[in-house]
Amino acid sequence: MASSSTLDGQKHFKVGIEPIPVSRKRMGQGMILLASAILVAVVLIQILYKTGTITVGFDNWRPVLYAYYYIATVAVEFVIAFVLALLINAQIRARKFFRIAKKDCQSTCKTIKGK
Repeated sequence: MASSSTLDGQKHFKVGIEPIPVSRKRMGQGMILLASAILVAVVLIQILYKTGTITVGFDNWRPVLYAYYYIATVAVEFVIAFVLALLINAQIRARKFFRIAKKDCQSTCKTIKGK
């Protein structure tokens, strides 16, 4: 008696790990080295600031930190908007809900602008 399965007659592919090119390895190592160097530089600057050797420290970097915070929040909002756009176009169970929510928002925005 021959055993039958759903894979009979289908091609079988071997799944394996391809070797990573040397240039890609070097790029990754370079990125890790750069990030580590930046971390060490920031820690060294802060230590020198606390000892009074230099006058530049995190107390003076507040506007820069606010800029990074703003960029991070905008990036998160962009990701949320992108995911919602994908949900609107996906074949999911609650697709109609997302489309109705989108239409309600557009009609509300038009009435606010019209006043």
